[in-house]
Amino acid sequence: MSEAVSAAVDDERWEQVLRRSPAHDEVFVFAVSSTGIYCRPICAVRHPRRSNVSFFERAEGAEEAGFRPCKRCRPAGVSPLRERIERLRVACAILQRSPNVSVASIARELGVSGRSLQRDFRSMIGISPREYANACRLSEFKRLLSDGLNVTDAIFEAGYGSTSRLYERSRALGMRPGKYRRGAGGETIRVTVVESDFGLVLIAGTDVGICAVRFGESADELLGELKGEFPQASFVQDDDSLDPWARMVIRHLAGHASMLDLPLDVRGSASYGSGRSSS
Repeated sequence: MSEAVSAAVDDERWEQVLRRSPAHDEVFVFAVSSTGIYCRPICAVRHPRRSNVSFFERAEGAEEAGFRPCKRCRPAGVSPLRERIERLRVACAILQRSPNVSVASIARELGVSGRSLQRDFRSMIGISPREYANACRLSEFKRLLSDGLNVTDAIFEAGYGSTSRLYERSRALGMRPGKYRRGAGGETIRVTVVESDFGLVLIAGTDVGICAVRFGESADELLGELKGEFPQASFVQDDDSLDPWARMVIRHLAGHASMLDLPLDVRGSASYGSGRSSS
């Protein structure tokens, strides 16, 4: 590697250190000559002077050069970030199977505190464990409706204790359960697709609010999935009116907004969940 190329690579790595980029957590380590310590790019320690920093492909290289591993980010062992991601993966799997299980019970099973698990959900997913469980339960409710189960049976089969519990949680359904069950017949859904750091994002909404947010690599595939979920609806491309909502989603994904304040379509009432036909 030429000196010019090497310098350019190091400059790019320094930018990742300044950003504490999770994507580069296990790609390289950086060492600080003034302290004799080397760290991961995501280390939360105060940033050193650029002139004191050198980079190594692996921890072994830094140690061969005489540097000691940081006790905070543990660059010579398993990545703390990887450990957190794995814990989160297991926790999500548990909630998908059993949405009613308590956060304290999951935390004990994973060997961490409930507060730590809550913090990981908030920082890495942007929602709480309970909100994730609610989303899993709602997803199951939608699947049961799509499979032909009536509204009342689907409510209890999905784990809601009562019809009112569903309507407290079902803002993301986007329309009355009966209408959803019949494929959203008569509904007009406006759609836009925008780019984000995570790929394409499809945002769909009715006159009242957002009814779907989907991620993927192909606009055609995203629209196809949406039409599969709402086969009887009419779809209109509407980039202009959905642009404010799209900007909120993009800012959230980029880490500039910790919470989403989207006007979700919440049409319906608790009385509708009794299984009577909709109009």
